Amino acid sequence: MKAWHALKRHWDALQARERLALSIMVAVLVCLAAWQLLWQSSRDHLAQAHEHYRAQLALASQAARAQAWQAGSGTAQALLPSHLSDSAMAAGLQIKHLQIDGDTQRMTLAGDTDALLGWLHLMQQQGLRIESLVLEVEGAVLQLVLVAAL
Repeated sequence: MKAWHALKRHWDALQARERLALSIMVAVLVCLAAWQLLWQSSRDHLAQAHEHYRAQLALASQAARAQAWQAGSGTAQALLPSHLSDSAMAAGLQIKHLQIDGDTQRMTLAGDTDALLGWLHLMQQQGLRIESLVLEVEGAVLQLVLVAAL
């Protein structure tokens, strides 16, 4: 209580313009603190909500593909990365590189020309959407660099 009285006496001893300047500074500080607490935290929460929403969309997309695959849809099967790699190995192809980035799969396969082209034709019939394709010959082995949309 003594501190309050001392502060009150000090406030009363200030000139009117000094009280006005201090009052304005306190008001500005209160506004800045309120903005920082309310606005910034709500923006952070909004950014987190957007990220969570994007993650949920990706999970829903993967779940829909998995359900379609379980239902026996050939197109949905071709879209699954595991189906592409399993069918490549079943065709006698060597998987040299496999990378999945979101809805894009990059594969480097090597093998016999007929086996490689036959596998590629089969995957296109099953609905594989090719974004880019590079064929390279290394000796008697054909190498395929494939970028496909899942």
